[in-house]
Amino acid sequence: MKFDYQRKLIAIVSALFVVKIVAVYIFQDEIGVWEDDVIAKNMLETGEMFYMQRGTPNYMFQFPVYPSLLFGIYKLFGYNQLYGIVFNLLMISIISFLLFEIFIYAGTKLGLKPGVIKIELIAFFTVLSFLFHPFISFYSMFKVHPFIIDMFFPITIIFFSFRFLKLQSWRNLCLLAFSTGLGVLNRSTAFSAFIPFIILAASSLTLRKTLFSLSVVSITTILVISPWLMRGYSLYNSLAMTMTGNEIIWKGSLYNSDGSNYLLNGRTYKSTLSRDEIKFLSGKPIIVQNDFFKAKYSQLLREDPQHVFKLYFTKLKNFWLYHKNIGIEYGKRIQSFIFIYKGYTFIILVLNLGAIVLFKFKSLVLLSYPIILSIIQSIFYVETRHRMIIEPFLLFIGILTIIMVWERFINLKN
Repeated sequence: MKFDYQRKLIAIVSALFVVKIVAVYIFQDEIGVWEDDVIAKNMLETGEMFYMQRGTPNYMFQFPVYPSLLFGIYKLFGYNQLYGIVFNLLMISIISFLLFEIFIYAGTKLGLKPGVIKIELIAFFTVLSFLFHPFISFYSMFKVHPFIIDMFFPITIIFFSFRFLKLQSWRNLCLLAFSTGLGVLNRSTAFSAFIPFIILAASSLTLRKTLFSLSVVSITTILVISPWLMRGYSLYNSLAMTMTGNEIIWKGSLYNSDGSNYLLNGRTYKSTLSRDEIKFLSGKPIIVQNDFFKAKYSQLLREDPQHVFKLYFTKLKNFWLYHKNIGIEYGKRIQSFIFIYKGYTFIILVLNLGAIVLFKFKSLVLLSYPIILSIIQSIFYVETRHRMIIEPFLLFIGILTIIMVWERFINLKN
């Protein structure tokens, strides 16, 4: 009897969805909210999308997609953070099915299949590993945070990339174009998920089709993000996706830091501001605040470019492994398990590096997304959640590597 992986996956995802909902309902006091929830609440109460930044409303504090989704959910069902978590878990369920299809296509199209074990089984097992991943489960169940959406859009871009390469139709191209546009509107770095498509299109499509596809996706993306950019220009005379970029790039370049939200001594990056600077920033217009951090970063870059350059590679390393104060905000109980995560990240990295050799560089097509994302993200600052966005792909390649090594060992033994 043939094993129906899709049907089994539907049953497991549905069961987990119910179990997690029940668990969250019981422990809903543990739910934590971030700025996006505050922005959505402000939209409910005032009709305006803003976040109070040092006493001044910032109307471009965050990318608009996740706060808008939360606003729609709260408007429809009433303000309750539990609804935001239900949305997270629904998105995780959808992501699971997208990943299953991506892994099967990647295994067959890129030649990443081991000799004996079916790619469907490997895809199935990888999705299960994703669903039970402690960090991803914790964030999706107890954090009203854009992390899940930040993961969803790049995965959607890759899914529709493969769908279009499999069947070149207007429908598939439009789905790819709009998912890319919405992904960039949600988080600018999402365009890195489009890199695998460029690589595969260049090798499997004609030059004309490749250029036409790239043009459609690029123009659609520009059209999708243009209203948001125009909003920023009308408010702050700046064509920027957010008005926090200068502060973010500054905090990721500080002394006595490894490029995260926390300094090496465990204090937050804001502790580096003097009392006079805090007093100066309080109540100042957003443009003044933004220019203040731009000036501080420019001064640091001008006076000590070697430090900024060196810290960039520290952040790049931390993206693939971990930063010094990982888990500092979660208390001693969670920190007691951090050593397991540290060992896990090292093993996953080694397995993915090994896959490059084992599969004769074919895995680099899928890994081009994580690699480009790490290069871009390290310009700003790096936290564990930035790495977790790409975790499903690292899991897939890692599991493939283990199976390939095992099969080769068995063959040699026989």
